[in-house]
Amino acid sequence: MVAAFLAGNLLAAGIAHSWPAGLGFAAGCLLAVAYARRESMLLVVVAPPVIFLITLVGAELITASSASALATAEGVLLTLAGTAPWLFGVMIITLVVAMTRGLPSCIRRLGAELAGRPDLETASSEVTG
Repeated sequence: MVAAFLAGNLLAAGIAHSWPAGLGFAAGCLLAVAYARRESMLLVVVAPPVIFLITLVGAELITASSASALATAEGVLLTLAGTAPWLFGVMIITLVVAMTRGLPSCIRRLGAELAGRPDLETASSEVTG
């Protein structure tokens, strides 16, 4: 995800359009959800926006014409505004794919762990076994 996001953000900063950043976000998210283990689906759904923001700030710092924090913040906000439709659309698609690949079981397992109950998979195998 980091490589796809950073490449898209650097290309977007270089050509002054936001679509390469959105395309990089789509590529990174869809590759991650396609190749991640089923146990990692919750992380694959939660992490992309944070990773995208970090790579966006990094790309803006690399390509900034001035070293001011205001210029970097302006570039980040403008790119986020331009890529917002991509971000929302791709996250919906990522959620749909993750739901089919096992996200609900990850959420149930997290809820069981937070409640202090034994793991649901372990409990169900003990009942049947």
